[in-house]
Amino acid sequence: MFGITCGVCLIETEIKGKVKNFAYIRDRLVHLQFKKVRSVREVDIYYNHPIRDFGQTGEVLRIRKSNTNALTYKGHVLSQRTKTRHEYQSGVSNADAMSKVLQLSLIHI
Repeated sequence: MFGITCGVCLIETEIKGKVKNFAYIRDRLVHLQFKKVRSVREVDIYYNHPIRDFGQTGEVLRIRKSNTNALTYKGHVLSQRTKTRHEYQSGVSNADAMSKVLQLSLIHI
């Protein structure tokens, strides 16, 4: 994944692939002298718009709980091949409070 900034937003481009043999990939990275820096646990809470279905439009609205919490909106996909889209993200000091705000104003999925 990489992104290009455009003022307040990021244009995110993702290319994903399936890994059939995780152990092989891990061993290959070790062989190439990559080092594990850290492990991060993330919990995502997704929300839907009360009028338009984000599942249909390809949009995403979520809170990501991690060592740093964030509220993220991803616009509709601009390119299916690379899953390119606009992304807006802001830090959230209290993820539970922000989650409640979104639950009261949107549809939690």
